[in-house]
Amino acid sequence: MDLEYYRNFIAIVENGSISKAAAQVHIAQPALSGQLKTLEREYGARLVEVSRGVHTLKLTDAGHIFYDKARALCALEGDARREIDDCARGITGTLRISLAPSRTPLFIKKYVTPFTKLYPGVNYELREAFHQELVADVLQGRSEIGIANAPLPDPSRFDILFARQEDIMVVGRSKNPWLKGRTGALEAGDLENAPLVVTRGHYELLVRAFKEAGKVPQIFARVNMRQTALEFAEAGLALAVIPKEKSESLAKNLWARPYTSTAHTMEKTIFKLKDRELSAPMKKFLEVYRSHL
Repeated sequence: MDLEYYRNFIAIVENGSISKAAAQVHIAQPALSGQLKTLEREYGARLVEVSRGVHTLKLTDAGHIFYDKARALCALEGDARREIDDCARGITGTLRISLAPSRTPLFIKKYVTPFTKLYPGVNYELREAFHQELVADVLQGRSEIGIANAPLPDPSRFDILFARQEDIMVVGRSKNPWLKGRTGALEAGDLENAPLVVTRGHYELLVRAFKEAGKVPQIFARVNMRQTALEFAEAGLALAVIPKEKSESLAKNLWARPYTSTAHTMEKTIFKLKDRELSAPMKKFLEVYRSHL
């Protein structure tokens, strides 16, 4: 089957109608309708249903399956073209990476900057996404690798390229009214009277850790971005409970102390889709990544 049929089916689904898709892909509407019928004959199932009285389409169960597979196939074909281009041109091309938004600033500073000095011909497509979307990016081929800070669903579908435990830290102003001179590592009991700010991705972990200790956290704010949590801490409004790499620096008026809890640990994972070959520039990038840990 010509991959053009798959691409055009994706256009039909994403435009919600054959007429809009025909305009987008520059094919006459009858010809596009004919391609859809050919696909349905090929697979022996209805892929879409047309709502009567309105020119909109609804995917059948078979259509949902075919749509997902069509996107994956087209992504693989795109990967092949890019990787062949990489081989022909040397270490050039585009690194497509999905990662949590909170990781982007340090990722650029610590890894992208030294890699770009070595390989200035490489470009980047960074997809900043939260966990479920990040995993979907890798599954659907939008990104070559993902960098996650939560367990992967159905890990049998992925190859883990790198994994390590990361420290969870409590960050606050040097002078604050909540810890009363406590030093060293902190536990739930030390924090039960303090307002806390935590990212949404770590909220459940924090609540579970407090519950194990028989405590209830005072959540001052739940935020999407780790940097936002740090801004709350720097303003003196709360203590931020966040993951922090050892090499990461903080504002001069902030301190960071380990938060000790078996329930509140986090693993940083770099992963790819199982059995998918990495492009030449991505292999070089991972070499540089490991060397700068």
